[in-house]
Amino acid sequence: MKSISFRNHISIQAPAIDIYEYLMEPSNLIHLHPLIIDVKLLQIEKTGSTRVEIQDKIMLFDLIPLYKKYEASFTSIKQNQQLQLETFTSPGIHIKNTITLYESDFETEVDEMVHVDAPTWISRFVMKQIKFSHGEMLKSLKKTLELS
Repeated sequence: MKSISFRNHISIQAPAIDIYEYLMEPSNLIHLHPLIIDVKLLQIEKTGSTRVEIQDKIMLFDLIPLYKKYEASFTSIKQNQQLQLETFTSPGIHIKNTITLYESDFETEVDEMVHVDAPTWISRFVMKQIKFSHGEMLKSLKKTLELS
């Protein structure tokens, strides 16, 4: 098993509450995340966490589509400031994203800390997919919310 962490950061000219609310709506991931093609609500917990089923389309060798379903949870850590997305998927992959929002006068700093546990034999592929897709996700978030 290999554990890897990395950080993404972007500035968005939008209020933190708008960014937070957009990210806490799981169906918005379809528009933000380049690998996600479907999101189904499974359960809203009494704690405020939301469990969903996500379907990804991952291209192997840029030729072969691989469709993968897995469960994820969205949890509010600090209202309007911090949220956590966590997934467990086969083969033994665990991804935990913590997104923290820092609002100033004219923009919000979005800081994403990503921690990944994956079997060593597939860790390079997993990290390549996650780094690409999460970078694109933040760019799409910026485009979407700066247009509203």
